[in-house]
Amino acid sequence: MTLYVTSDLHLEHSNIIEYCDRPYEDVDQMNADLISNWNNRVEKEDVVIFLGDLVFGGKDEIVSYIDKLNGNILFIQGNHDDVDASFPFPVCQSTTIEHSGIEFFCSHYPENVPDGANWWHLYGHVHNNDLEEYPFISPGNKRINVSTDVTGYGPISMDSIIEYIQEGLRHETVPNKN
Repeated sequence: MTLYVTSDLHLEHSNIIEYCDRPYEDVDQMNADLISNWNNRVEKEDVVIFLGDLVFGGKDEIVSYIDKLNGNILFIQGNHDDVDASFPFPVCQSTTIEHSGIEFFCSHYPENVPDGANWWHLYGHVHNNDLEEYPFISPGNKRINVSTDVTGYGPISMDSIIEYIQEGLRHETVPNKN
């Protein structure tokens, strides 16, 4: 079992292609590619912490797309996720995890770290729109932007994230070694 993280797929959101300069002709191509990338990386028994903004739509669309994605998904609500208590899977606002002896705080927003916390922060929401402020990894302030736009349009394993932390270098996007 491998643990992955990702956020901000924005399936069915045609404007996100231009907004984030995604390399897709149209929303159908983007949807197909993002689902394929996810399923090519994630096995059925893997776990994915999804940090919000799955699909531009309502509850039915979210459930429909979750059914197309491999892995057991822990769903953290983003600002575009219309979720409620009747969902067939757990949804939360944030969570903490430990991986390889390192603690992580996981939320949709980069500013949501609790006061005084000394954890690494995994977040989304900001896409690739301000890589100076919100790069993929910023060791100095222990922040990791896992928006799909900076991780090669697919989930990234926590083992890979640990390697980047140990490397100690800042990266605007994930280098081509995922």
